[in-house]
Amino acid sequence: MAWVFLLSSLAAWAKGRRVLAFGLIGAGSNFNPMVSFHLALVLVLSAIWDEDRFSVDRRREWLRAALCAGIFALPILVRLALLPPAPAVDGPTWVESLKAWYPFHYFPESWPAGKWVLALSYLFLYGVLTVQAPEALRKKVLPLLFASLIVVAGAFAARASGIPGLIRLQFFRADVFLILLGTLLTAERAIRLFEGEGLTEALLGGLLVGTVTVWFCWPLALVAGAGLTLKRGTVRFPIPWLLYWGVVLAAAVWSLNRMGDGDSGIFPAGPALAMMVLTPLMFLPPKPIPPRTLRGISAGLLLLAFLPLLFLMKIHLETGSLTNSDANMGRMEREWIKISRWSREHTPPGSLFLVPPEMWSFRVFAERPVVFQWVDGAAIHWNPSYVTTWRRGLKDLHGSIEAMNEQWAVVGRNRYPLLIPVTRAKNPASPLERNYDALTASDFNTLHERYGWQFLITMADAPVLPYSLLVNGEIFRLYAYKEK
Repeated sequence: MAWVFLLSSLAAWAKGRRVLAFGLIGAGSNFNPMVSFHLALVLVLSAIWDEDRFSVDRRREWLRAALCAGIFALPILVRLALLPPAPAVDGPTWVESLKAWYPFHYFPESWPAGKWVLALSYLFLYGVLTVQAPEALRKKVLPLLFASLIVVAGAFAARASGIPGLIRLQFFRADVFLILLGTLLTAERAIRLFEGEGLTEALLGGLLVGTVTVWFCWPLALVAGAGLTLKRGTVRFPIPWLLYWGVVLAAAVWSLNRMGDGDSGIFPAGPALAMMVLTPLMFLPPKPIPPRTLRGISAGLLLLAFLPLLFLMKIHLETGSLTNSDANMGRMEREWIKISRWSREHTPPGSLFLVPPEMWSFRVFAERPVVFQWVDGAAIHWNPSYVTTWRRGLKDLHGSIEAMNEQWAVVGRNRYPLLIPVTRAKNPASPLERNYDALTASDFNTLHERYGWQFLITMADAPVLPYSLLVNGEIFRLYAYKEK
């Protein structure tokens, strides 16, 4: 829902409806306060770009927009005002906990090299697209792009300062606006390329579409950005152009050769094959193509660019998983939802559950409280004092900050590879999951004394516990705390 308000706000802003845009931002803050705050900040910074910002009419318009945003944001503002005062929390402990909970949003020192290369490649592409955009579009987009970059730069400054109050503002999440604007520029440039008269333009258009459908593929962004930067013009065989695409072809061949031996390459297998087919065509002399033929080529390139996305959707539909292409994950999700709904229908309201700590959404489907879940660490953002409760629950389930930091280092290398592996490596089971699965009846009794849980969910392959077994599924078991 927050993204509906986000996109609606940007559309209203583009139409010059400033009051409506900020009203939608205020309404959206009830679903995601931080994203709405970032959008409002980006729009205010971009408005400073306007040369008429000091006029009386402009100040009145901004006042009406701020008032409208405040009215629609009243529910979240009232809720925040009624929160009890939070006790002081040690700053380094708060930062350490947030970094262990999820390090990739706010802590650039935890980013693997692959994420840095990915970010810089797409920033380079978006910069090229901005420079080459039509003047009318560039005047509208440039202030938003610079404002977004300012907010992201503020995130680096916040991390360098180490001040928790600045870090918790989550400025790095403003990268979503860079992606939205970059996608808009990519679409506009691809349309103009497909409307050209030559094969080279159509090929670059297909490559551009590929950069937004094959995510986490920095080589495509880099190749497209550099290809658009080079000016071929009407010269039949320009040396820089031929040398550049020769390097691209060599990189594609090298990647396929490496992947054939089970090693990592610069390009994934699919894009590498596409580059081997498309790159030699870049060496053909420029000449106009009949419109009907060009339309057919453009349609084929669009289909080729969307093939990875269609293939991914096919896998998700076959496995039944919305978050992972592993069929076992799809089975796990379905059974998790099933046992959660069973709990809602067959246990008293308010019953306290002890559940596997890295499974999500139990509260949503079961409408029952839980002792601890890893995702609860999100509350640290707006309630720093929750650090104490969250860390205590982590320790009671035999987890540790140090072990999770090591786990995140592995996850980061797998999620943001610098060189693309043949198959994406699966993340190992987290130490928190392993420790929970190893808990004994004595451990669960201790947790019962401490928290008073009434129902317990474990993995079905764990040893049977001396409690009343309510549900015995293929993946999960549900117990009631009642000694046999």
